[in-house]
Amino acid sequence: MDPLQRVYDPEETLRVAIESMLAGVWTALPCIVQSFNAVEWTISAQPTITARLPLPDGTWQMVKLPLLTDVPVVWLGGGGVTGIYPISPNDEALVVFSARCIDAWWAAGGVQDPPDLREHDLSDGFAFVGVRSRPRVFEPPAGVAGLVTDDGQTFITLNPTTKAVAAQASGGINLNGVLIDSGGNITGAKNITASGTVAGQTDVVAGTAGSAVSVSGHQHTSAASGSPTSAPIPGT
Repeated sequence: MDPLQRVYDPEETLRVAIESMLAGVWTALPCIVQSFNAVEWTISAQPTITARLPLPDGTWQMVKLPLLTDVPVVWLGGGGVTGIYPISPNDEALVVFSARCIDAWWAAGGVQDPPDLREHDLSDGFAFVGVRSRPRVFEPPAGVAGLVTDDGQTFITLNPTTKAVAAQASGGINLNGVLIDSGGNITGAKNITASGTVAGQTDVVAGTAGSAVSVSGHQHTSAASGSPTSAPIPGT
């Protein structure tokens, strides 16, 4: 039996009343993404902390909180630039809850009157995707800022100390249609202009197939000694 049913204590009654009120004030919860709506930029998410439900016999039962739906995703950005990233089921997120109803603002933007007087409600969350529980933590590259895949195999980083930018991508880097593959080969380039020397450790070849001309090994013809030479012979 609940002790309050046996002994009347005003201070205890007040404490229980305050705790009961605070139990409905939602601030933030870690959640697991269930789905992502790429058109609306919202997720549905399952809170990972259970709630305590009182039973008639005075005991408690731990239950899952309801699924949070239509939760706007917080993309970091400003000034016409927005950072985006893929969001997948089972990603973890921190959902923070607005002090007032966000429905009208979310639907129309600008300054709006709240259509509902609810406060700190589970219906009014914003999702910060990327928070991680300990089992999902990985060791990031040290001393740099950047983007990195969870397996560490693909990244682009900026080192504030050396002022260097580094990138690695096993699938290659596509820059305006110019592909740099994982072996350092460049394909798709049209014109290359240099104000200095263009050098190759092995050779530089112009043209393709039978019309190719090697810079280091091409040949010319000459009618006689001292006569002007011909243009490079294709295929040499």
